[in-house]
Amino acid sequence: MPKTIQIRDLDDAVYAGLSRRAAEAGLTVPDLLRREAARIAARPSMEEWLSRTRRRPSGIARADVLAANRLPNPRVTYNREAVAGIAEHMLMVAQSLPVSGRRAIDVGGALARVDAASSRADDQVRRLRADLRLAFTDVWVAQSRERELIRRRDRLREFAEVLGRREAAGEAFIWE
Repeated sequence: MPKTIQIRDLDDAVYAGLSRRAAEAGLTVPDLLRREAARIAARPSMEEWLSRTRRRPSGIARADVLAANRLPNPRVTYNREAVAGIAEHMLMVAQSLPVSGRRAIDVGGALARVDAASSRADDQVRRLRADLRLAFTDVWVAQSRERELIRRRDRLREFAEVLGRREAAGEAFIWE
């Protein structure tokens, strides 16, 4: 069932901007707002996006772990010897097994690279969140300042109107 949304105390400038954008798109203001609301609702929230991308190691680091955990490739050797009319065919398969512990060290190093990549991603997310907070604060301060300037401008206009009415009524001081 469709829902109705009512927006109160919308500034005239904001409504004029919405009307202009709606006219440019060939829509009415409610249609424009409906389209924008659907677009906003279709996008994932910041938390959904972060939970989807958080702690996702890069493919290269994961491949390093798999490569470090594999045994080395076996070597195949084929020899044919013929002596006094008797031929011998030899097929030898050799597999070197790491017994020095180097494989475990390589796997540990690859896992550490995966953890480092995840930590870098987490650090970037933290930095982006901090930057977003700073940007939000800057916008909020600018909006507060703009509201205060508009309020003062309106008071000055009222004052100018009062002075204009007094001057028209002949109550103004003449500065000499």
